[in-house]
Amino acid sequence: MNIKGYQSARIDEALKDRFRLFYQEMSEEDTHNIVEEKYKRLGGKSISAKAIVSLIGSTREIQETGNIPRSFSIRHLSEAIDTADNIGEVKKKMIELVNNIVAIDSDGKFNDSQVKLVTALIKKTI
Repeated sequence: MNIKGYQSARIDEALKDRFRLFYQEMSEEDTHNIVEEKYKRLGGKSISAKAIVSLIGSTREIQETGNIPRSFSIRHLSEAIDTADNIGEVKKKMIELVNNIVAIDSDGKFNDSQVKLVTALIKKTI
């Protein structure tokens, strides 16, 4: 939730109690098929789509170690591919989405070490 002077803050427990979270995992094969179809429209190859899909698993592993609070999802991958004009832009679009999965410090800034960690992973993977 937005508070004047800060980029974001935790949602109040009374407000949070009004919503229910629903998680649905997608198989890696289904995820790959979705990304591959989108990626081919940009002229990409199957092997490249596999690399992009691997970002979900890689960030999930980092999340499990406690080094980032969230991981990339199929929504993030789809957004990056759908908004890219060409294959080369996909990496740039994924880097733009890093702030969606890193922590925000008490001063309202994105956790710099987490941003660097995930950005390096993207550059290595794609």
